[in-house]
Amino acid sequence: MAFIYIYRALKRHVAQLVDDANHIDTKSLTSEDPLTHPYKASPSKAIDPAQILGITLKHDPNDEKYYEVGWATPDDPINPHQWSFSRQIGATMCVCLIALLTTMASSIDAAILTDAAEELGVSEVAESLATGLYLV
Repeated sequence: MAFIYIYRALKRHVAQLVDDANHIDTKSLTSEDPLTHPYKASPSKAIDPAQILGITLKHDPNDEKYYEVGWATPDDPINPHQWSFSRQIGATMCVCLIALLTTMASSIDAAILTDAAEELGVSEVAESLATGLYLV
């Protein structure tokens, strides 16, 4: 659940940055025809993504261009490096607990695989499909 809240906060933050970067002076556009000035109808296409804070244009060794996305500022509150130590430990423990419970749930059937196959009258391969389907 915390992941959803963080995702939504990050989404709002990025949307605000995009809106700020998309702010164009519509008074300088003289024509009312959107075909003459397509950016008036669609301001998101009016800017270079590198104008948004945290996005920089880089070149790889083959001289290909790519955008590197980082944090807007070094003290960005959404950056996990800025979280308190207890919040970092809590987030790490949540991830560890989810990994532990998922592993336990997927392997709990292995202890009784042979007995369950006999009880249900199916082969061990068919009984092990339950684990495979759970993991998928």
